[in-house]
Amino acid sequence: MTIHLISFASILHKQASLRNSHEAILSELEKYYTVKLIDYQDMDKLGSDDFKIIFIATGGVERLVIQHFERLPRPAILLADGMQNSLAAALEISTWLRGRGMKSEILHGELPSIIQRVHILYNNFRAQRSLFGKRIGVIGTPSSWLVASNVDYLLAKRRWGIEYIDIPLERVYEHFKQITDDQVGASCAAVASQALACREGTPEDLIKAMRLYRAIKRICEEEKLEALTLSCFKLIDQIDTTGCLALSLLNDDGIMAKGISELIKFLRPLGEIVVMAPDAPRSGSGCAITVTQPVHYQLLRKDVGLTVYKCSGTPSDCIKLAWNTVLERKPDLVVGGINHGDNSATNVHYSGTMGVVIEGCLNGIPSIGFSLCSHDPGANFEPAGPYIRQIAAMVLEKGLPPLTCLNVNFPDMAELKGIKICEQAKGRWTNEWEPCPRKGDDNYFWLIGEFKDDEPENEKNDHWALANGYVAITPTVVDVTAYGFMNELSKWFE
Repeated sequence: MTIHLISFASILHKQASLRNSHEAILSELEKYYTVKLIDYQDMDKLGSDDFKIIFIATGGVERLVIQHFERLPRPAILLADGMQNSLAAALEISTWLRGRGMKSEILHGELPSIIQRVHILYNNFRAQRSLFGKRIGVIGTPSSWLVASNVDYLLAKRRWGIEYIDIPLERVYEHFKQITDDQVGASCAAVASQALACREGTPEDLIKAMRLYRAIKRICEEEKLEALTLSCFKLIDQIDTTGCLALSLLNDDGIMAKGISELIKFLRPLGEIVVMAPDAPRSGSGCAITVTQPVHYQLLRKDVGLTVYKCSGTPSDCIKLAWNTVLERKPDLVVGGINHGDNSATNVHYSGTMGVVIEGCLNGIPSIGFSLCSHDPGANFEPAGPYIRQIAAMVLEKGLPPLTCLNVNFPDMAELKGIKICEQAKGRWTNEWEPCPRKGDDNYFWLIGEFKDDEPENEKNDHWALANGYVAITPTVVDVTAYGFMNELSKWFE
């Protein structure tokens, strides 16, 4: 992460002395960022993806800055630590810029406050740049009662670089008709198996909703959309279903999943991130790999410090592809999540999120899986954020033993009590199948089930920690050899 300081200094001050004069602020910035001092004459060499701060190094530069008004970065962020009359100059410059309609801000004061503000400005800049070039689909026209929800397409394009794409609902209907019930049956079963309950609607209703999801997803891929809005009410008359489930699935779908977005947000301050994520839900896939058909991946997004790919394969496939075909060097850390749902206890064996982690671990890379005990697509991940950064930073600093990874689970609570290092709870799933007759055939079942903890009072296990408001960290080994049984087993065959 780099900050470019565009420096303005009076000719009366020797350049060699500037570093010494501003040692305190420069050294503090360098603790968090790579700092590059750029002479104002070279500012045109910087690109739009470069984060820039105007460094008022001395007084007497007011007219010099004004002369370069058109070249200045916008908004104008002025850094002035008070040395060499820099603050007085910054105040004069900022007032002049604001008088010409240019947003301006002075960074001055206690060093911790300056650094905190720089963090905010830097993240704001990255967020704004990440929007540039994004395509948002407007499927159908807004309802008549949305009197304040119209968007100025041209203004959004000019200010943020966002492109809005008008898409008629007829395209949705066309794709919907092409998708058959049998094509979505397995997906419906997978979705239902993750639901806490399906209290409304019939299996046929779920199938319609899944066909709509597939139809909208095709349009997203055809138009290369980053986001969309959908005229839901008009769908009811035509195809007798709404877009509620479809939009929820898209929000939770691979690279569009909120858990991944939140994980990126929490970890971006730690370094460069490359995302390789499945293009559709893969819950319950464990460590599965694809062997019956080719696996395809595609670049979706490339921003400053963030590259995003989607993959047609399993979570394990994602790691294998990234490791062997995409990355130019060995990553410092592999992270899976944030999963919607509990991956404690025996769930670690079924989890696609932990499949990512185990695959990374097998390749000798420190690996962590994060999960939140909530299936709500709008779940609040914020309480987990500080812990995620802390745990990731500690693993980056200290590493992990060979063939050992971390399974981290968060309770769905606004306030967490802290961290507990746990053992895996002993238990099993019961009552796993619910009959779901379809089209006169009784041999259809939903996978449901309840987990039975065999040691509910064991305060050392991850189930107990989560139930009592703690973050559960379970160190997990991928070597499943039962070493304690080897000698006994050998005696069987003497």
